[in-house]
Amino acid sequence: MNRRYKIAVCVATYRRPAQLLRLLNALCALDFHAVVEPEIEIIVVDNDPDSSASSVFRGFRSSRFRISYHPEPRRGISYARNTAITHGNGSDLVAFIDDDEYPSRTWLDALIAAHLEFNAPIVAGPVVPIVPQPSGSDFAMLLRRLRHPSGTQLQSAGAGNVLISARVLRAMSPTWFDPRFAISGGEDTHFFRRCLAAGFPIVWADDAIVYETVPAARLAPPYLRARARNGANHWTRVEMELHPSLLNLSRRFAAGIARIFEGTLEKYFGGNVEDRMRGDLRLAEGIGNLYAFFGGTYEMYGASER
Repeated sequence: MNRRYKIAVCVATYRRPAQLLRLLNALCALDFHAVVEPEIEIIVVDNDPDSSASSVFRGFRSSRFRISYHPEPRRGISYARNTAITHGNGSDLVAFIDDDEYPSRTWLDALIAAHLEFNAPIVAGPVVPIVPQPSGSDFAMLLRRLRHPSGTQLQSAGAGNVLISARVLRAMSPTWFDPRFAISGGEDTHFFRRCLAAGFPIVWADDAIVYETVPAARLAPPYLRARARNGANHWTRVEMELHPSLLNLSRRFAAGIARIFEGTLEKYFGGNVEDRMRGDLRLAEGIGNLYAFFGGTYEMYGASER
């Protein structure tokens, strides 16, 4: 526990200067109690060709942590994340947090503590949605994500709240986040499923909390449907590539059919508005799943809701 780690905190950003500024302020206010405060570099990668984050970087000063800014003109989240990892070369650990999020004060402390306690090469934590109040939506609770007891081993992780050991990145080099998922999303699912297959377990740290600001557009049914459809689509694409056995593919295809059948029943015969919306989302998942079998993908990155 007495070792002082060198950590790169990576932020890929796209046209969210106000939220990026809030995130930088929150990162510079982090507390450390369970572990020795690490040597931190905050790496900001701007995926906006107009460099909208450059003004934030020029105006921001921290006496506590080093902050670097790097434009990445190639459009897509995979490119931005890979550029961040490249500039974090030499760090013991690399953490990712999204530009529409902000951490609890002990976020990084908890991630590092879990890394040490469970000897975990990859540690993921919860992303808690913060919705507008009043939201005017019946569907805010549908954005809640599963949580687990700390130490639980996961089958995948998202890149919005994760800590990765440098040895994992060395082993997975040179392709970390696959550019084929740059626009559709799912690059994190693909990467962490590959990590798991390579023998690197993923462990949950339930007290390593970050908060995600949810704009009103993300509470609307069209966005919720697109999110459900796209998530199922990229999960199936990943499984088709990494586990292409006939048995596994048959199960995935059957799951898509079942989702469509169950979702249709619930959408049209559900007991209340929320039940019917859950059915709508289940139907969207089934459609996204089956679309992947025919080579279909969806474009989510840089959509207007961002």
